[in-house]
Amino acid sequence: MPEPPERREAAPARRHAGRGDLPRARHAARRLALASLFEAEFGQRTAPTILERHLSETDADEATATFSRGLVTSVVDD
Repeated sequence: MPEPPERREAAPARRHAGRGDLPRARHAARRLALASLFEAEFGQRTAPTILERHLSETDADEATATFSRGLVTSVVDD
């Protein structure tokens, strides 16, 4: 018998229990990094500059900002 919908929706929250907001911060960081890299391909600004603008517009926390900066730097340096 399939699980009721309310049980299935609660499962992801338990998976990350005890790890704080790290998964959410990393997800946000990936989205910001990808948006910055994409915009840099079609604009006249660099990805790190665009990322800083995105970070200031979204009021991202330090964990998100640090991780997204690392992602952008890794892509741009290669």
